[in-house]
Amino acid sequence: MLNVLNLSGFAVTQWEENPHDYRITVRTLSPHHSCPFCHDTKFEKHGMLTPEFRDLPMHGKRVGLVVQHQRYRCHRCGHTFLDQVPGMDKQHRVTPRFKMYVAEKVLPRPFTALAEEVGLDEKTVRVLFRMVVADWDAERHVAAPEFLGIDEVVMGQSRCVLTNIREQTLVEMLPSRTYERVIAYLQRLPQPARVHWVTMDMWRPYREAVRHALPTARIVVDKFHVLRMANAGLESVRKHIRATLSPKERRTLMHDRFFLLRRAQDLQPMKRVLVETWTRNLPLLGEAYQAKEAFFAMYEVSSRWEAEGRTNNG
Repeated sequence: MLNVLNLSGFAVTQWEENPHDYRITVRTLSPHHSCPFCHDTKFEKHGMLTPEFRDLPMHGKRVGLVVQHQRYRCHRCGHTFLDQVPGMDKQHRVTPRFKMYVAEKVLPRPFTALAEEVGLDEKTVRVLFRMVVADWDAERHVAAPEFLGIDEVVMGQSRCVLTNIREQTLVEMLPSRTYERVIAYLQRLPQPARVHWVTMDMWRPYREAVRHALPTARIVVDKFHVLRMANAGLESVRKHIRATLSPKERRTLMHDRFFLLRRAQDLQPMKRVLVETWTRNLPLLGEAYQAKEAFFAMYEVSSRWEAEGRTNNG
């Protein structure tokens, strides 16, 4: 039975089961040899405690470990003391490996579902998860990346996400994306001079935080956000022009938004002809479309000098 349990420091003395649970009684293999207070070797048994600890589920059943916790009384000093229970979380009555199990299993599922599986209340599962995460966080060593990415994700609210672009790994996710929160983290970043480039969107607090906390880093606006603004400019012109057209004229622009926002090179021949007709008959729309295409084409050049040449000539 000891091999089945595979828990070092304990020996199994009794095994009970029902359709949903295993209840396993164990005793410690680390008894006291002297009083921990006066170190005298003469003491006697003085009752027993039998706390129950939650352990890893086994064979689809919940597991409770009843630990025979022998209590002693010292003949010399009169103090009472208990057998050592190696590694157990006495506050939450769980084994260390059970805490790790909770942290790993709860990620893809609700707390309530895991609480039902392991036989604990949801609040306890949340507490155990946060404890393990805090331990992981304390052991984590963050190195400032040469290429730092700053973006956000919405999880209840907008949260700042920092990434190592070269390694394609997560550096940190902050509770919010405020200037105060971002600069506080960047100022704690070890070896900040290692950060040479920072990519971000156009959120001003990001830029200001980087300028103050990482003054030697170069800031680059992420391509996705720049091109999204180019599309937004074209979309604004398209809506303005449609508002000035008659219902009959608007019908000739069927699916215009979808076609205009696509790159010209990605359109099928017939659709490309359709877009050319629209942009020829509506000069303002044509100018906006060509500006959008030129903006996208800037990211296809092979050098900074070529890009600057296009800008100066445009």
